[in-house]
Amino acid sequence: MDTDLSRPGVSLEEEPDESLTTADAHTLLEIAATHRIAVDVANDPIIMVDNEGKIALWNKAAEKLFGYPAHEALGRDVHALITPQRYLPASTQAFNHFKTTGEGAALGKTLELAGIRKGGTEFPLELSLAAESFQGKWVAVATVRDITAHKQAGLALQQSEAKFRAILDSSPVAHALSDAQGNVTLLNSAFIRAFGYTREDIPNLAAWWAKAYPDPEYSRRVKTVWRDHLEKAKREGIEFEPLEVNVYCKDGRVRTVLVSAVSLGDSSGDAHLAIFYDITERKVAEQQIELKIEDIAKVNAQLVAANQQLGHAQNQLLQSEKMASIGLLAAGVAHEINNPIGYVYSNLGTLEKYLTDIFAVVDKYEAAEHLIDCHTLEIEELRLFKAQIDLDYLREDIRSLLAESREGLMRVKKIVADLKDFSHTGSEEEWKWVDIHQGLESTLSVVWNELKYKCEVIKEYGQLPLIQCLPSQLNQVFMNLLVNAAQAIEERGVVTIRTGVADDQVWVEVGDTGKGIAPENMQRLFDPFFTTKPVGQGTGLGLSVSYSIVEKHHGRFEVNSVFGKDAQFRVWLPVRQTDEVAPA
Repeated sequence: MDTDLSRPGVSLEEEPDESLTTADAHTLLEIAATHRIAVDVANDPIIMVDNEGKIALWNKAAEKLFGYPAHEALGRDVHALITPQRYLPASTQAFNHFKTTGEGAALGKTLELAGIRKGGTEFPLELSLAAESFQGKWVAVATVRDITAHKQAGLALQQSEAKFRAILDSSPVAHALSDAQGNVTLLNSAFIRAFGYTREDIPNLAAWWAKAYPDPEYSRRVKTVWRDHLEKAKREGIEFEPLEVNVYCKDGRVRTVLVSAVSLGDSSGDAHLAIFYDITERKVAEQQIELKIEDIAKVNAQLVAANQQLGHAQNQLLQSEKMASIGLLAAGVAHEINNPIGYVYSNLGTLEKYLTDIFAVVDKYEAAEHLIDCHTLEIEELRLFKAQIDLDYLREDIRSLLAESREGLMRVKKIVADLKDFSHTGSEEEWKWVDIHQGLESTLSVVWNELKYKCEVIKEYGQLPLIQCLPSQLNQVFMNLLVNAAQAIEERGVVTIRTGVADDQVWVEVGDTGKGIAPENMQRLFDPFFTTKPVGQGTGLGLSVSYSIVEKHHGRFEVNSVFGKDAQFRVWLPVRQTDEVAPA
């Protein structure tokens, strides 16, 4: 046998255990010697215990860990040497069972136990046991590892985790921690206060999704976006982009939160810490602010509209004042013309009577002329003068001149009457039952000079009832339509005036064969100051004022046009106004 056994961990100075024969002991030592290189260079302590619990192998690492040199450890009872007192009863009982059966609960496993160093210091260790049958008896080989540093690291980790949990629990922001398997491992106090759920309510993420997002479609959308954000943050190495979601609480309330996440990777996968910022009150405040902004915008729009209406009304007032001034001037002119026309007409009648008398005398003289049978110089001169002046022609021509003069005076009187009818001065404007055709005729007389050189006027009047209206204002509408129709005709054309009735409304249409209206201008026809006429030829107020007058009468405009060909403006007016507008 090899007698060179002076290496650490094996000593011949110790007497072999009496329970073994000398040959047995030497055989064990021989086995140990055979493996001495592997045993001595091992980083972990290796201890072999014989069938009686005595130490038969004690390598260098064991010496270093426990503090006993090999010569002090070999042959000693392993339990008494390195096992804490509190483990002795159980260890002894387990070893007694092992040495007869080769069985034990610790075999083939790694256990966390405690050991005692030389000097009595206790420390944590990991113990791995293996059994081997030697000459019909069971021996045990133990591998030991000092886990003091591991335990200290674990304790530090536990302390760190405890601090981490304490910090999260004291945070006013809701936090939830889940592991890689989807189990919820932490809900801080703020989370429970915010949503009402405890870990018993949501032990895992599946329960959280079911309770927090009960609507399947909404839950699906949130899951999809959540997964995309996680993958993007992990892929690009960026922070998780917060999501705004609505969370159903345990008591049925719905809270709006911004949720973010931090990935906490470990060997088992990715755990996640979710952070919930409750923005419900902020959202409510934002909605209130939005409502206030909308209210302010509405008020502002109303102010803008009121300002536009005020400007429109001011423009209408100016236009009305202009029309009133024109009407007053027309009435004054009519009044002033009416006086001389009156006495001229009267004098013309008197003159006609006088001439009738004179011609009667002349007739009598002519009847008596053939009774005078003399040829005096005076008689001859009289006959010659009579022939020169052509008395018969004068007689007929004077009658024609008087008739034409009377007709001219009648025309002037009609114009004066139309002016007075158009202006309606001398009394406050009030609602009246009038004939629309009469208003059209008087307006035509006033604007005839604008029409007669450019167009032919065709009238297609229907049978209309009297309507309740403000006559002078409607005449202003007719005047604007007729003047616009004439101005739309560049050289020579036709202006057609049509009227009709449908149910309880009458309509008046003014059409022209002018250049029509461009499509882009159709929506702006009745805007104040909008005009397509050259500068100085239009104010852009005519149709705007007309629209307001028709609207005042509870009527409406219809416009049809073929650009480059013609245009028709039709005014619809109710026959009777409401009692509130025009009391009887």
